Amino acid sequence: MLPSLLAALLALLPTFTRSQDPWPAADAELQRGFERLLASDTPASRTAAFDFLRANAGPRHARLIQQLMLWSELSRDTDTGLLPGIVHAELALPATDVIEALLPLLASEEPARRAALARVLSEYEGHDSLRGADFSLYRPYLRSEAPSALVRHLFATDPDAALLTLLFVQATEPVEQRPLLLAQHELADLRWRLRHGFLARATLERDAPAAMAALALLATHARPWARLAAATLAAEEPALRGAARLDLLATDPDPLVRSTARAALGTPR
Repeated sequence: MLPSLLAALLALLPTFTRSQDPWPAADAELQRGFERLLASDTPASRTAAFDFLRANAGPRHARLIQQLMLWSELSRDTDTGLLPGIVHAELALPATDVIEALLPLLASEEPARRAALARVLSEYEGHDSLRGADFSLYRPYLRSEAPSALVRHLFATDPDAALLTLLFVQATEPVEQRPLLLAQHELADLRWRLRHGFLARATLERDAPAAMAALALLATHARPWARLAAATLAAEEPALRGAARLDLLATDPDPLVRSTARAALGTPR
């Protein structure tokens, strides 16, 4: 089983090298190190296997963390699938190192790979059924030109938390921040009332004018992530599509806003 897994990884090396996908190419040395750990059957061999991984983890463990994602991708049984979690726990990999190593991989255009990354990152995002996600670990990466792949991940994970995080990081002047903060509150409340049956979708223009105005504000805002919030919310809730001006957002200069709006409309990207 183990040799066949490594053989599969190495066979994919030319494909990964040619591709523009940021997913890591197979690192034979580390992949063999994972195999040795999995095959270790004495305390001494287990310690030696961990020592090897620790010594070859790369700066801030980036090499190790990315190779663990590749290992997970081809794991097909319980033993191999559990290995990344065992390594993370034994080596006490810092959350900041995990984030730093995995963020570049979010640029992958493979949905399955982004889903796998989202599952790993969710362990560091403090998901809560009442308070939503906590994206505070990403703030250092959002302060100037926020990476498009990271912004896409935030809105795909929790649109409310994404909007709050970005407005507090980038819209620091009260004159800009306060209208955005009120818009986020109005729309979060609107979605809660829709979800629990306190509003009828057919009469939103009449019964929720403040929320409709908030959505229109986001849809025409100068910040691309504000417009993305409008497109994302409308994609999740069809009753909001008119107020979100998806027809306008489908021609937005920002590619992420544009593709999100077009996907909501069911038109080619």
